[in-house]
Amino acid sequence: MRFDELNGISWNKGCYMGQEITARMKYRNIVKRKLFKIKIFFKGKVDKEVKFNGEEIGYITSHNKIDGFAYINLKFLDKCLDKELLSGDSIIKLEKLWWSNN
Repeated sequence: MRFDELNGISWNKGCYMGQEITARMKYRNIVKRKLFKIKIFFKGKVDKEVKFNGEEIGYITSHNKIDGFAYINLKFLDKCLDKELLSGDSIIKLEKLWWSNN
């Protein structure tokens, strides 16, 4: 959820729920998906899947037909960062978060 980018996780002090898993994911660099804010250009339907060039690259967790959140697979991120994505017949654009590197 990118709490580490907001300094919401201390890497120096211990004893919080999920500390071992969180630290292992950071130090082994095994994060596969990240949460992105999305802008939806609604036409008639929004599916759960987010697609780029016909390939599923992530899924939408919630939306209001204008804005939403989606988990995007990081192996596709370089290809689709500034491109138009599809969900149903609607166009999706990934938005850069003000606190994030990507």
